[in-house]
Amino acid sequence: MALDKIMKDLDQCRDGKVGFQSFFSLVAGLTIACNDYFVVHMKQKGRK
Repeated sequence: MALDKIMKDLDQCRDGKVGFQSFFSLVAGLTIACNDYFVVHMKQKGRK
């Protein structure tokens, strides 16, 4: 499953746990990517 792979990649210590900093970086990155997509989508929608 894709989510399992993402979580394993975030587990830098290989201890089966994801640290707060790694998890927060993931959430921040996803938030930025979604915002960028939303901004582009709304601009395109306004042009139609």
